Amino acid sequence: MTAPSATDGCQQTDLYKYVVPDNLASGAKVIFNDGGSQQYPGSREPGLDYDGGIVQWDGSSAPLAAVECATTIPVTSVSISGAGVSNGK
Repeated sequence: MTAPSATDGCQQTDLYKYVVPDNLASGAKVIFNDGGSQQYPGSREPGLDYDGGIVQWDGSSAPLAAVECATTIPVTSVSISGAGVSNGK
């Protein structure tokens, strides 16, 4: 597990990432632990469902939520046309 780079995780902070190979992602289960005795879900509980893609976990609820990254698209010009429009107005 590593901290994301500036281009990962929608440029959010306080995140860690783990890359799951595509051939292992379908129908996978995820278990989080602190490297010691604490884990989620608890001992002998099934892991959280994971079927691939970029997801996040809030640390307390069961489902892994999809990460939706906004994409900024630079606009260099706008043209308006149609009935009732003259010279772009």
